[in-house]
Amino acid sequence: MSQKLTYKDAINQVRKMREEIRKPEIIQLHVQDPGGYEEHMKVMFPECDEQFHSLFEKTVSGDMTDVDIQKLEYMVTIIESVQSKDEAYNADVKMGEHLSDYYLGSLKQKLKKKP
Repeated sequence: MSQKLTYKDAINQVRKMREEIRKPEIIQLHVQDPGGYEEHMKVMFPECDEQFHSLFEKTVSGDMTDVDIQKLEYMVTIIESVQSKDEAYNADVKMGEHLSDYYLGSLKQKLKKKP
């Protein structure tokens, strides 16, 4: 059985995976044998594949960006700060409020200024 990853552990795994997929021999494996490439990544990062499969898939496909990782880190920080103070439901509500403010705050300000 694999070790249970925290959110921060998962983000660290994603960072390590991104380093791995940038290695010339891994790039070559991906080009020559896509199935072997994915199997290699599953062997290297089994916990991430099992517990955070969507992050694993996005990273293995090359779609995970630095901005995506920054967003994940922001969400984890908010989740941890709220969960330490509130019950799960309130934590979810506050997380939604924070994300709304973070992503839509500037849009809301622009809409308020329109005549």
